[in-house]
Amino acid sequence: MRKNIQEKPKKFLTETQLKEKIAKMSLREKLLELTQYNAYLLMKKGKEKTVTGTSVLHGLDTEELWGMGSTLNTRDAEEIIALRKEREKRGIKEPVAVMHDVVHGYRTICPVPLALSCSFDLPLIEDCACMAALEARYDGIDVTFSPMVDLVRDARWGRVMEAAGEDGYYAGEVGKAFIRGYHKGGIAACVKHFAGYGAAEAGKEYNTTDISERTLREYYLRAYRACLDEKPEMFMSSFNVLNGVPVLGNKQLMVDTLRGEWGFDGILISDYAIVYDMITQGYCADSDECAKVAIDAALDIEMCSPTYLQSVPKLLEAGKVTMAQVDAAVLRVLKLKNKLGLYENPNRYTDLTKRDEVQLSPAHRALALKAAEESCVLLKNNGVLPLKTDSVALIGPFACEKAVFGNWGCRGKAEETVSLQEGVERLLGHKVIVAGG
Repeated sequence: MRKNIQEKPKKFLTETQLKEKIAKMSLREKLLELTQYNAYLLMKKGKEKTVTGTSVLHGLDTEELWGMGSTLNTRDAEEIIALRKEREKRGIKEPVAVMHDVVHGYRTICPVPLALSCSFDLPLIEDCACMAALEARYDGIDVTFSPMVDLVRDARWGRVMEAAGEDGYYAGEVGKAFIRGYHKGGIAACVKHFAGYGAAEAGKEYNTTDISERTLREYYLRAYRACLDEKPEMFMSSFNVLNGVPVLGNKQLMVDTLRGEWGFDGILISDYAIVYDMITQGYCADSDECAKVAIDAALDIEMCSPTYLQSVPKLLEAGKVTMAQVDAAVLRVLKLKNKLGLYENPNRYTDLTKRDEVQLSPAHRALALKAAEESCVLLKNNGVLPLKTDSVALIGPFACEKAVFGNWGCRGKAEETVSLQEGVERLLGHKVIVAGG
C-alpha cells in the first residue's frame, strides 16, 4: 500500500494569479478566507451533530459564513457536495476546503495513535494513515487535523491517546509516518498542537504549562520540528498558556521559531475558538486585542470564533495591523487550495462510488486487524494465556461495550464493532460468564 497513489492536479495557478485573485477581493471576502466554522451551521443539521468545543458567534450572521474559505465537521460526501452547490448558487466562486479530525482511521478504524505507536512499526503506521486518507478523500475531506505530536508524560491528561508517548524523538518519527501516509492517500496534514500542550499541569485539559527553555527545546519542540521534514501543509496552535503567555501571544515561538528559524511557510490555524479564549485567559481585554495578537502571530485561519471578521476592519482603520499582513495570510490559504487542486475541481477526489468501494473493504479490514494485533502489549501473563476454554469469566463494565474504537473514531459505528464478550465467545465457541457489565 505504500506506493505513491496521490493524483496530482493537472493545472495549478501561479502565485501571480493567486495574488491577482486577492487584489480583486473585498476586505470582507479576505477575512472570510481566514475564518472557519462548522458546516452544520450552514447545513441546518446542528441537532444531529456531535462536535468538539463551542463555536463563539457573538452576533455573527451565519448566512455570511457561506463565503468562508474552509469548514470542518461535515457529515459525509453528500453534505459536502450539497454545500458546494449551494455556494455556487449564491455566486461564491472561491472553492471551500473541507477539514476533519481523521486521527486513527476514517470509516475503517485502526487502534488509537498511542496504541499504534506501541507497534514500533513505522511502515504499518504509514499504511494505516494512507488507508484513512483514501477513505476520507473519497468522502470529500481535503485536510486532516493530524498528526498530534505533543510530548506527554502525565497519564492523567485526557489526550494521551492521540500521542505517541513520552519520547520526543519517537513522537517525531511517528508523526512523520502519519504525514507520509496522509500524503500518499491524498489528503493534507496538520501537525498539532504547537506547542507544549502535552505538559498541562495536573493533566487537566486546557490547563497552563510551565516549561523551561532547555526542556522546551530539547524535548517538547523536537517532534514538531521533525515533522517539517515531511512538509506538512498546516500547523495548529495549542490551547495552553505557556510560561504565562497564551501560545498565540508568543511571537518568539510562533513567528521567530516556527516561521523564521524553521522556515515553515504553510498555514497556521488556531484550535477551536482559542483566539477568543485569550480573553478568558486574561491576556486580551476584548475581541480587538485578540485579533491583533493573532494577526501579529501570523495566524492564517481562525477556527470557530469571529475576531478577524469583527475586529480586523477597525484595526486596519486605526493602523494597528496592515493590509499586507492580511494579504499574506490569505495568500497562504489560497496556496493550500491551489495545491489541493480545488481550483481545477472544487470537489477534488469526492467520489461516492470509490468511497463505497474502499470503505470497510476486505483489504482495509485486514490492515486494521493487523494493526490491532501488532499494537497489543502483554505486560505480564501469570499463566492466564492461552485461555482455557472451560473457565473464562469477564469481569467489569466494559465486557459488553461496543464503543471500543477510542476517541476521534471519525465515521466508525459502535454497532458494527465486536465487544470483548463477543470476541471471546467467538474464539471459544461458547458463552462465557460476564459480571459487572
